[in-house]
Amino acid sequence: MSYKIHFVGLTYFQAMDEGAGRRVMMPDGRSPDGRIQPHLASISVCTDHLLGAEGWRDDQVSSDKEETEFFFPPSYITFPGSDQPGEFDGTNLAPRIPQLQKIDPNFRVSDNPNWIACTFIRQGKIEALRVPGYPDDETAPLLAELTLPFDEDITITLTARKGWPRRTITVKAGSEIAIINTSRGLPQPSYPDNHFQLYGELCAVPVTLIAPPTKAPIPESTSRHPTFRASRPATTTTDCVPGCC
Repeated sequence: MSYKIHFVGLTYFQAMDEGAGRRVMMPDGRSPDGRIQPHLASISVCTDHLLGAEGWRDDQVSSDKEETEFFFPPSYITFPGSDQPGEFDGTNLAPRIPQLQKIDPNFRVSDNPNWIACTFIRQGKIEALRVPGYPDDETAPLLAELTLPFDEDITITLTARKGWPRRTITVKAGSEIAIINTSRGLPQPSYPDNHFQLYGELCAVPVTLIAPPTKAPIPESTSRHPTFRASRPATTTTDCVPGCC
C-alpha cells in the first residue's frame, strides 16, 4: 500500500548532498514585503479519513463535511516513511518546474532560511503534475505529488521551529494529503506583485524571481482530494508553484 502527498503552492525542493532525496522548504509568506498577497500554510485532509488530531487550537482548524484543514506556524514536519532511506525517483520533478538558479543566478539557500514548513524526502516517487481541472498549456499551475510506500494509518507530526509545541494529525491508511502554501480567496488588485518573489525568503542575498510560463505538455494529476474541488480553494496560479533545485 502507499499514500500520496500533494505539495501545493510555493515549495522549494533542494537536492541533498548526502545522496538521493530532497530537503523541502516552504517560504514564509505570512507578512510579505511589497505588494504580494499574504500566504498561509496548511495541511488538508479528507474529513471522513481523519482519525484524530492533537495539540491544535480551535482557531487553527477549519472543517466541513468534505475537508479538514490545519493551519500551522513555522514547523518541522514528518510524514511517516518519507524520512527513511529507500528507493527515490525524482525524474519528473526538476525538468518540469522552475529552477530558481536559472531565473536568478544569485539564488542560493541561506544558512537560516525563513521557511514556514521544512521536511525531508528520502524515498518515494515525486513528480510535477498539473493541478486538476486546468488545460495543458502555459497557464496551468503545477503541484508536486509524492507517492510513499506505507501500509499503516498515517500520523503526521509537526514540531514548531522554536522546539515546541508538538502537533499531530492521524488519517486512514492510503489517504491523500495536501500541504499548501498559497494565498487564499480571489486574487486582489491591490496585491499585483509576483508571488514567486517570496522564494527570496529562503535566499542568502537579494534576488529577483519572476515565475516563467508552465512547460507543456505536463500530465494532469488524477487526485480526488477535496482541496481541488472546494468552493473557496487555495489560490493556485502560475506564479505560485513549486521550484527547485
